[in-house]
Amino acid sequence: MVTLDIRRALVAALTLGFAVALTAKEPSEYRVGDTVEADLVTPAELRVADPQAVEILAAEAAKEVPAIFRFHPDAALEVEENLRAELATVRTNFLEAMGAVYKVPKLNPAWLNSRRYQTLYFSFTNQHRDFPLLTELIPLWALGKTDGDVLITLSAPLRDAMNGRIRPDAKAGEFATGPRLRFVTNSDPAAPLLAADVEQPG
Repeated sequence: MVTLDIRRALVAALTLGFAVALTAKEPSEYRVGDTVEADLVTPAELRVADPQAVEILAAEAAKEVPAIFRFHPDAALEVEENLRAELATVRTNFLEAMGAVYKVPKLNPAWLNSRRYQTLYFSFTNQHRDFPLLTELIPLWALGKTDGDVLITLSAPLRDAMNGRIRPDAKAGEFATGPRLRFVTNSDPAAPLLAADVEQPG
């Protein structure tokens, strides 16, 4: 009985295999757009006849993949706040340096032409060469005046620059964006961008 069952199983397996072999297409029978029904194994190494054409096709296909950009809604606000904080620090440093020289919180306008003031001015600007508009700011600070107008002058181009897309200067080669873009909102610029963030709708 066992032997008969084994024989029947073998016959069924052979019959099924033969049927699959009959229904499987030959590689030469496939046409563009057909779904491959079985693994195709090439007996020889495949060589690309036109590498340049393949590269062009790959580049065109890559354009269909949307470029993903991280959108940080508070980026412009944070940059401006950092500017204000840096300005306040530089102002405090100057007033401390001026207080050490003059022993007063603000100067008389006539003192701005003195050699003593010029020495203080050039010494401080040399120590803060990277900070913009010190030529306008230092006299205001020295006379105890507000620097609000100068801050507006600094903030306006900063806001304009932050309105565009920003990417690092150091990048792995140039890249071109296609017609599709995707912006992913992320409140923490230091956090890694995960696949789950990209896949969320919106």
